[in-house]
Amino acid sequence: NKSTARFVVHDPRLGEMTKWTNLETKQQRILSRAKVEASKDLAVFRSRLLQEHGNFARAWRRSLDPDSSGSVVLVEFLQACRRINFTGNLHRLWKLLDSD
Repeated sequence: NKSTARFVVHDPRLGEMTKWTNLETKQQRILSRAKVEASKDLAVFRSRLLQEHGNFARAWRRSLDPDSSGSVVLVEFLQACRRINFTGNLHRLWKLLDSD
């Protein structure tokens, strides 16, 4: 059956390609794990904001953007995290939320 035919080619470079493929797979797993952890941090962060402020608009005004600049810089973000007693990975969460 031609649709299931497979071709095997002997090439000594394939061993090197396998090493690269394994490295890429390992890096993807690490990134996936980091994304899972970051999403957990985000869920906790959102929950703490709601517990502290009742809604996200109030959290934005009171904690995240107290100077009404319309944006949040890292220092303001870190201060807000301290105010709401967020204990997750601050820098990982910042990277997740930062659009710049």
